[in-house]
Amino acid sequence: MEAVQALLGGQVTGRAGGIKTSKGGAMLLDTATIAFMTGLMFATLTVAVFAQFRVNVSYRGAGWWLVGTALQAVGFILMLAITVGPIRRLAMFANPLVVLGQMLLYGGTVRFLGKPAHGRLVALGYAAFLAVYYYFIFIDSSLMGRSLVVSVATALVAGLIALSILAGRQRSYAGSAIFTATVFLAYSLFQATLTAATFVLPPLISYADIKLVPVRVISFIVPMIASLLWTFGFVLMFSQRLNAENLDRNRELQLVLKEVHHRIKNNMNTMVSLLSLQADSLDDATAVAALTEAGERLQSMGLLYDKLYRSADFSELSLRDYLPALVDDVLANFPRSANLSVEKAVDDIRLDAKRLQPVGLIVNELLTNAMKYAFSGRSGGQIAVTARLDGGLVRVTVADDGPGLPPGVDFQRSTGFGLMLVKALAEQLNGNIYLEPGVGTRVALEFKR
Repeated sequence: MEAVQALLGGQVTGRAGGIKTSKGGAMLLDTATIAFMTGLMFATLTVAVFAQFRVNVSYRGAGWWLVGTALQAVGFILMLAITVGPIRRLAMFANPLVVLGQMLLYGGTVRFLGKPAHGRLVALGYAAFLAVYYYFIFIDSSLMGRSLVVSVATALVAGLIALSILAGRQRSYAGSAIFTATVFLAYSLFQATLTAATFVLPPLISYADIKLVPVRVISFIVPMIASLLWTFGFVLMFSQRLNAENLDRNRELQLVLKEVHHRIKNNMNTMVSLLSLQADSLDDATAVAALTEAGERLQSMGLLYDKLYRSADFSELSLRDYLPALVDDVLANFPRSANLSVEKAVDDIRLDAKRLQPVGLIVNELLTNAMKYAFSGRSGGQIAVTARLDGGLVRVTVADDGPGLPPGVDFQRSTGFGLMLVKALAEQLNGNIYLEPGVGTRVALEFKR
């Protein structure tokens, strides 16, 4: 069994037949046991790489790693054929498959790193390996020659993988890349050491029967551990790169969203200015009032997008950052507001822009109505705007100490545009809006967070 002996570089004698015990009590492992253990390990790693491949199939190199790991598993399993007479010849394909699997790991690595794979040179190198390997089978049958060829090829490929990772790593996965490269470099040095040891240890005689004393156990345990470590390193490189790319995409989306909010705010300011100019050119008081109210509604929406534009998270905003500024902005349109006592008690309740907009319009509408009707003929008064979170329910109230709404006014049956708009916006939030009893007018909006 060339692959195992290429790892071990020692003399092979004895009979195959599972785990045995030597005269001195040492545990002996035969060819079939070693091949089965290593093949099982690579088969398990193939499943792990396949799972990662399904997640990151878009990455170049993922498929190469998958096929390379699978070929190594098949190669080690084929080594079992050496103990089965009728299919013994299949064992001659075991080592070429293992080395080919290693070369595919190299190809996958350079593709993942975005570097040229030099496919022709790799193919030429593999062809040279096959020529020398099969020369020592069919022309000059030499077990030592085959072992040397496999060890040298494995050492070279592992070294190339290590150098490629170190040279092409990116900051986003530098830590996992260094770890993976270190594993391959250590494995390359291990194989080079075994190559040199082949000239020192007794010559190889036969692979048909093999037994290993404990001193040689490390020689086949190291490749299994190394394969486990470099597979873990590959998966970690994939994951870290994916996370870094997702972060970059999120940053790009945040910039785009920020620009969108900025443009919306500017467009709304333009519309407010146009409505104001149009209102100034009219003599009809009703038309002027309608245009002014429309401009104020747009102004409240523009304030929302200005807050979103300036916030760290452009997709949501706290009511505490939005409503107090909105109250000040609305009241600034009414000179008499300077004599009012204004209470603003707003909890830190974060909402997305889709729900902040109707909340802002409702508060704008209710405050505007309060300023129009609650303080007529009075020099002062009180206004209170609150927002509380009770469990999963958001409760926003706008209250004044005016005379209150006329009897019979109801959100459900009102024909006035303002109350109809407020009712429609509350329904958009899947919430309820209603009048609370008490002094003045107190309107409460409730909706689920």
